[in-house]
Amino acid sequence: NLVGTSMTVNNAGTFTTATGANLVAGNNFVQNGAGVNLLGGNVTATVAGSSIGFLTGVTLTSSVANNPIIFTTNGGNITLSSTLSNADNESVQFVAGAGNISVVGAVALTNLPAPGSTGGNITVTTANNTTFGSTVTANNFTQAAGTGTTTFTGLLDLSSAMAFTGNNLTLNGAGNNLVGTSMTVNNAGTFTTADAAYLVVGNNFVQNGAGVNLLGGNLTSSNDGIAFATQVTLQGTDVVVMTSGLGTGAASKPA
Repeated sequence: NLVGTSMTVNNAGTFTTATGANLVAGNNFVQNGAGVNLLGGNVTATVAGSSIGFLTGVTLTSSVANNPIIFTTNGGNITLSSTLSNADNESVQFVAGAGNISVVGAVALTNLPAPGSTGGNITVTTANNTTFGSTVTANNFTQAAGTGTTTFTGLLDLSSAMAFTGNNLTLNGAGNNLVGTSMTVNNAGTFTTADAAYLVVGNNFVQNGAGVNLLGGNLTSSNDGIAFATQVTLQGTDVVVMTSGLGTGAASKPA
């Protein structure tokens, strides 16, 4: 479905795209109505610097097993100003090039059809800054590239794995940020956990990037090990505890 220049949807009710009904706008796509959005197809803005913006909640509704709904710009921003959810087991993928990605409301890709489902995933293919402004609940999180900072403002809760490749990664959610299986941080910049942002990983935690690490919260690997390839600096106001499946270690910030 092609729109040569810009597209604006000021919907009082529901804006719906059917399964496989992909939408390609030449310039900006803007949804600015009070109604909600049900997306079964991809959304693309093709002209360099053009953006995609949704003012109200977006629900992914393709009803196809592990089908990712893809938001793509050519270096423009992708902004979801409210919540992001899925109706069945849909996943989401963001491709922003040099643009920024922002999801302001809670992300809940939690509607999976059966245990062990491969749906409910979040993928960031390219971006500058990526910001999740509230809680994030999903199956997997994967980032392939990023030149700025990826920030999780609220608590993170992943059923399976997290694999980050990019520049800076920041976890700010106060409490236990959960990764069900393994977590890999390949950071060119700084990996940061805030003072009260505890990180609990089911299996291995591996930091293997060239960047450095600022830890403010405790780090736990419930069933396996913890490994940092580069310098770790403690920035918490109290003792930072690292716990592996084989035991516990405590590191105190210098006075």
